[in-house]
Amino acid sequence: MSCPADLEPYSKAYMLEQKEADSNMWAWWGTYGLSATLTAIDRAWNGNKARAKYIEKSLNEQYSEDNEPKYKESNEEIAVYEMKQRINALRQSGLPESPD
Repeated sequence: MSCPADLEPYSKAYMLEQKEADSNMWAWWGTYGLSATLTAIDRAWNGNKARAKYIEKSLNEQYSEDNEPKYKESNEEIAVYEMKQRINALRQSGLPESPD
């Protein structure tokens, strides 16, 4: 009871889902599979002298560590810094610091 134009959004959603699945599999092989293959080849060729190591952290752990802030100031320190910046801006513009 629907025309092809009504089904087009479902087709696009399906294609996006397939692209995402393909991307996930590509990322999986690129990290886990490649790491396992290289580690196995290095161990087979070099025995005890092998230097390759299987990855220690999953993709999600690596991604979450990369997105953590570089500096770990508390919210209070940030608020104090912003307050000082506002006070300096008010002093430079000649306005009073408080609305007295």
